[in-house]
Amino acid sequence: MNGPALDKVTALIAGVGSTYGRSAALELARAGVRLALNDLNPDRLNNIAAEAAGLGERFGQTDSRPYTIGGDLATKLAVQTLFNTLGDAWGAPQIVINASKAAPVQALLDLDEWEWRRALDFNLTGAFLLTQITGRILRAAGMAGLILHLIDSRAGRETSAAYAAAAAGLEALAQAADRELAGSGIRVLSLSGEDMFPDPPQTKSTPPLLSLIREVLRPRSG
Repeated sequence: MNGPALDKVTALIAGVGSTYGRSAALELARAGVRLALNDLNPDRLNNIAAEAAGLGERFGQTDSRPYTIGGDLATKLAVQTLFNTLGDAWGAPQIVINASKAAPVQALLDLDEWEWRRALDFNLTGAFLLTQITGRILRAAGMAGLILHLIDSRAGRETSAAYAAAAAGLEALAQAADRELAGSGIRVLSLSGEDMFPDPPQTKSTPPLLSLIREVLRPRSG
């Protein structure tokens, strides 16, 4: 591998209780990545942290227990507090994966305004804040990094107008942020969770998420 050893890398996964958040946590645990996990639901957060710790132990990590930080990341205070807490404990994460998802299932004509606004805040405002604060921290430290927003490309958009609107905005946000930050070695991407975690999983090649991380963190010549 041409990048840093993955056991020296810290990854923050927001919304780890979602399907793709859990998949990311377990895949990175197998690779020895040091994990910080966030979710709004404390039971899901603690259960997945225990799963990841168990995998880490099986693959030879001496201290495999993830750092857990609960809470809703739809406000700037919450996101800044998360990064301050994690920074004091472990330093800045080079990898931030946003797997948060709120997808109200009401039909468009039945959708309550509060549900609409909540979906936009949870899926889009939270993503903006994670991107902005991570970008500021990494650029100030002169560190390369990856900010990855995982999007449900099929079922979520087909069943939730609010999620479909937020996901489209998230794709545009990631493109704009990537243009601004790529020159500092910080990539911002929005990718399909189905593509990153294929079902059934690939068994004869490097998983897509690990390949992406290694490519982003690979030292650049010049």
